[in-house]
Amino acid sequence: MRRAYDYRGFEATIEVESVPAVIVAGSVVAAGGLVVKIAVRHRLSGRELPPVRLSDEGQRTFANEAEALMAGFSAAQRLIDDELAER
Repeated sequence: MRRAYDYRGFEATIEVESVPAVIVAGSVVAAGGLVVKIAVRHRLSGRELPPVRLSDEGQRTFANEAEALMAGFSAAQRLIDDELAER
């Protein structure tokens, strides 16, 4: 799932990606789930911030798309706010 949002002159693209479970010798080493990829681009200049991959607290994956999108948008807002504060 992919969503694009406008925020303070930037476009934030939030993409939810599925991550498969990791199984070693028949045992689950890491559970599968969802992670978020965040891309932020300034609308006028086209300048892009480095992309970010986001997981839940403790490096766990997200349980559902809604939770992942909300966390991704919130993180994108913080990235943009930090970028504007540095100017």
